[in-house]
Amino acid sequence: MLLNNFHKLILFHQIQFQLLLLTAAPNLKSNATFQIICNLQKRSTAIMDRKNFTKSESKNQKGRCSRSVSSPSRTDHGGSLVPQRTKSQLGIDNCADTNWQTFSIPNLVANPYFDAAGGTYFQQPWNPNFFLNFNRCPIPSSSNVNHQYRRTHTLPPPLNYNTDVKGDKKLERRWESLSSHNKGGNKKFVFTLMSYNVLAQDLVQNHEYLYREHNKQALQWEVRWLNILKEIGDANPDIICFQEVQESHITNYFSVLEKKLGYKSIFKKRTGIRTDGCAIFYKRKRLQLMEYEKVEYFQENVPVLNRDNVAIVARFIPKEVHTQAFVVATTHLLYNPKRQDVRLAQVQNLIAEIDKMAFICSNKNGEPSYLPVIVTGDLNSTPDSAVYEFITKGILDYQNLCKRSLSKESGKELTGKVLVPESLQMTDNCQYAEMVKRRNEFHNGCGNSREDNLKISYIQDLKFSSGTLSHPFSFKSAYNHYRNNDIEGTTYQDRWITVDYIFYSGRKRGDSTAEDKLKLISRFQLPTKNQLGRIRIPNFKLGSDHFSLIVKFSLE
Repeated sequence: MLLNNFHKLILFHQIQFQLLLLTAAPNLKSNATFQIICNLQKRSTAIMDRKNFTKSESKNQKGRCSRSVSSPSRTDHGGSLVPQRTKSQLGIDNCADTNWQTFSIPNLVANPYFDAAGGTYFQQPWNPNFFLNFNRCPIPSSSNVNHQYRRTHTLPPPLNYNTDVKGDKKLERRWESLSSHNKGGNKKFVFTLMSYNVLAQDLVQNHEYLYREHNKQALQWEVRWLNILKEIGDANPDIICFQEVQESHITNYFSVLEKKLGYKSIFKKRTGIRTDGCAIFYKRKRLQLMEYEKVEYFQENVPVLNRDNVAIVARFIPKEVHTQAFVVATTHLLYNPKRQDVRLAQVQNLIAEIDKMAFICSNKNGEPSYLPVIVTGDLNSTPDSAVYEFITKGILDYQNLCKRSLSKESGKELTGKVLVPESLQMTDNCQYAEMVKRRNEFHNGCGNSREDNLKISYIQDLKFSSGTLSHPFSFKSAYNHYRNNDIEGTTYQDRWITVDYIFYSGRKRGDSTAEDKLKLISRFQLPTKNQLGRIRIPNFKLGSDHFSLIVKFSLE
């Protein structure tokens, strides 16, 4: 009994010490209650045993993405789409266990993180839905758990957005209002969308030379993840389109978005040996997932498509407001700066998948009607590239552009008429030939009579290797890419450039695109090249080497 009281006394002083540190930290939120769960188990038992971690069940193999239009659609049946840790594995919701005691501390919010080794890590507070763990007994210093335990008792250095040597600039991102919406209207669905390349940790470790100028501590995944998590918590988006999500992190880290913040997810790993991929997270209370497609660009015998990049295309319908459905797509295109032709072929593939998902009907002239579409991702292409021109203008004559670079330099070999072989049955209008034929067979028209529908003919659309690509959508960028005669930067590649985008569909008006069902209400401003200066990311404030893109839409 005396020994037990002595242990409780030690625990009490540990809690006092932690509260002292936390109250000294900036940005503590008031009027909130935070649960501290004290682990009174023996130190020999790890909080989270690695053996208990569920490995991802998805295994990706190289090969062709199914082109069959008769295959059943994959729908959301309410179950989890990615593996998650159980409560016992997390060790945070087992308060009924006699080995756990729960303390309610008013006026305190902290943001520690349960990492995969069984310890905790502190970060600036922002969310009350996390838990703080104290362990009462010491363990050998050689143990990895002890390394985590020492970090538990050390607050990180002050977070500094600027790593500029001069330190004379304060870099801030602000919301920019673009249009107003009828707040009293009950037929509009207002939602926030984020697109974010989060930089898979495997890529950091495999390409260390790219981060020579960075603080090594800021490159640690535990530090970066907390900053990413904070950014998500601050923005509170309804839809998050991720790129470079490491597959092993889905269960061990990203599952917290589902457990604590109300998201559900779709994940697609890159084909081959790559360990990262794309993901879409969405708020399950606001959106219903109707259908989705995981897209593989890889075609083994097609040199222009023999890369491991992937995409996700999903159709959602709002739960709160009765509006039409809409389509969201995210992708991460090939990085190689010299292979614009590969990226163009990947975009052709992506738009063909979007066409299949978003198509509604066609009028008597054969003109298709589509659901509103949002396309996001890291395209590894700048606003002056052929890929960007094709997406925003809807047409590109590539046959007279330089092979591979798709530039207009003279004296170099031209691309010619063939971009992708006809055997893939992707038309030069970015549609699957089989889909076009089936639409004609079923007379899926918007005409007022069956006679009008029978007049529909798609023969002119079935073009292959004509030297010109086109697509049936009118896409508009949510960002301008330039501000005050200065280019906006989303990442640093020898210089600050824009390669990340959010496009949304509208309607053609002359040579420009006007808004239609989707209206851009506001956007989270991107910093410009001059503002960024010598700042490098990731740093102790930002968790990735890309800035996130965040916008607010209104859907009629």
